[in-house]
Amino acid sequence: MDELNYEEMCQSIINELEDLERLTSRKKQEIKKLKEEEKEIKEIVKLSFPIKEEKEILEIEDNSFEEAIEFYLLNYRFLREGFTDNEIRSLLPRKTHPDYLNILLRLSLESIKEIREIKELLKEDNISINERKLCDNLISHEKRKIEYIRKSLLTKEENTLDVEQNNIILVPTLAGNIRIIDDLEHIPNDYYEGFKELINSIIDGSFKNVKMLKMDTSSPIFEVKAFKIRVVFARLNVNTFALITAFVKKSDTDKLYRESLLSKIKDFCLIEDKLKSNLLDSSFQEMNNSNVNELWNILSPSDIKIYRKENQ
Repeated sequence: MDELNYEEMCQSIINELEDLERLTSRKKQEIKKLKEEEKEIKEIVKLSFPIKEEKEILEIEDNSFEEAIEFYLLNYRFLREGFTDNEIRSLLPRKTHPDYLNILLRLSLESIKEIREIKELLKEDNISINERKLCDNLISHEKRKIEYIRKSLLTKEENTLDVEQNNIILVPTLAGNIRIIDDLEHIPNDYYEGFKELINSIIDGSFKNVKMLKMDTSSPIFEVKAFKIRVVFARLNVNTFALITAFVKKSDTDKLYRESLLSKIKDFCLIEDKLKSNLLDSSFQEMNNSNVNELWNILSPSDIKIYRKENQ
């Protein structure tokens, strides 16, 4: 890519982002107006329970773009130098994602900002030859990411045959049970269809209403969510995710819920490195596949699924 075309592409992306920012601002004003109207309705009708349900749905829709950006930015920064097409493809949203275009534009801007910062560093007089070489490599790395995104945006349809599904690992408790299966035993099966959808969104890479949890952990912890239900997970490698827990969220201020979730995440952190080291172990793969089959049988007792994916 010559320098002229690169600069033109950067400016085009910036223009798109400025348009997006104006659109986002208008949407926020509309949401603010809706919330004000909702408040007036609350004061008039005094029906707390239904309104709480509507409020949670509104909040999921309102925050979903910002939360998705945070998730995909972490993925984007996760890419190593010399990444393959499959690796970057697995870290980007699918074309069916409702904010696909906006997310890719935001990721491109991240690379543009990184390149500008590196170029400013290169202007310093005291930079060594090795540091200059490192900076040149980083610029090439970011340009490769931009070029892949540019090609993705120019491709109208996604070839689903080329999109690898993600692997899932079911996290055990310290006692050796499978945490998410234990969780489901205490959850009414009315919610099972929703949990299936959330877990499948991790496998197919759509990550339904994904959000990063604000936890003091060495690795980022995320959740996918639908109305009242959550599945908490973490990334083990580029396309393998650990399912930590699943639950029905009853209240944002429920102290017991928060303490229970934190305890389960801490237990996962204790065995995270062991899980990563076992990913290529055939006996571990076989055991995990058996656990995943059991999970599907619980969620879909009349729909037998066989999980044959080899973990990578």
